[in-house]
Amino acid sequence: MGCKPATPDGTTPPGEDGAAKTAASDDGAAADDGGSKQAAADDGGSKQAAANSNDPYAVAVRTECPADVNQDMPTSVFNDAVLIRLPKGVEAFVEQNPFFATMNPSKTDSTGCVEGVPPATITFGAMGYFQDDPEMEMAQYLKDTVESLGYPEGTTVNAGAAKGKGSKRSITADLEVPAAEGKGEARAFVMLKASHERMHWVVYECETPAWNALKATFKASAKSMLLLNPDAG
Repeated sequence: MGCKPATPDGTTPPGEDGAAKTAASDDGAAADDGGSKQAAADDGGSKQAAANSNDPYAVAVRTECPADVNQDMPTSVFNDAVLIRLPKGVEAFVEQNPFFATMNPSKTDSTGCVEGVPPATITFGAMGYFQDDPEMEMAQYLKDTVESLGYPEGTTVNAGAAKGKGSKRSITADLEVPAAEGKGEARAFVMLKASHERMHWVVYECETPAWNALKATFKASAKSMLLLNPDAG
């Protein structure tokens, strides 16, 4: 599952100009087999058995992998105003306009830590910024950003506590995205961070089974984001 956010206007929070539509997934939602849910409910514990399975894929789904980001050199974005260490497999963020950039490649194998199982795939990544209002609640900015990214109704936003105050504020959230319109369930990590009168945001997404393999990498990359004064020099 991936999504394409609307182009922020650079002066107002994402979402005020309307939500963007999500892109179609290469892998559609699982087809209804005419009773599989009921069968699973009546089989006396198959779901628990699957969770405890030693099958390599089941092991990979539940194994939390360490972060794997580029330690050699951060990537610069937005005329060198933002520096960020990218997840393994991501080559760059490509600016689509002065306020919005998308991950390149747009979908990429990244990292994994279970022998015999291919690395997990990052299905979407983007970052951007808009003018900050220091009086605006971070929870509201988070809500606006999630909506502008086109996540469907029913998305659960597991937000952490906002940190900082005034022009130095930040907030993070894990998203649980339901299957919708032929797309499977997904997970995402979002971070918003203010600096130099701008509110910056970054998001990474994967399919739900890849979450444990990638979540530490997503968080490490987002939290490496260094915001410089765009007017300096």
